Amino acid sequence: MKTIAILLNLFYIASAFSEDAAGNKPESDALVQAIIASNWSWEQVAGGPKAYEEIQFYQGGFTQNSTIKGDLPRTQGWTARWDVAGPRILVIENTKRGARHFGHKAYLVFDATFTHFVGFDFNGKTTLEGFRREAVDPKRQPPEAKDE
Repeated sequence: MKTIAILLNLFYIASAFSEDAAGNKPESDALVQAIIASNWSWEQVAGGPKAYEEIQFYQGGFTQNSTIKGDLPRTQGWTARWDVAGPRILVIENTKRGARHFGHKAYLVFDATFTHFVGFDFNGKTTLEGFRREAVDPKRQPPEAKDE
């Protein structure tokens, strides 16, 4: 419960400062640049079997996980759309049809240096955190969609 209260407070504080005097969103731009210029980890902190995933964010709002390591068996990865909800807040909606959490949203709150995030998984209960990993070309294109 304490974690939820902290994340909600961060969300409301960050929302209050989401635009500068000219109406620009410089921190939101910084968040976008940070997420698309690196691969990220996605680690379940509590609420289920421990799992570590590698995720990628692409320009235009597409994201996906690539590998799952840890106590969970390898499953089909998810695809999602991301959107900036505040200067350090990212909302990710699962877009993989037929997936258990299709249409559900995950919420990530990034630190001031955009190197770490905490949040809630698509089920709305499992807390997670992630760290910036290796740098990648921010202009890279998402992989081609495969028919399943």
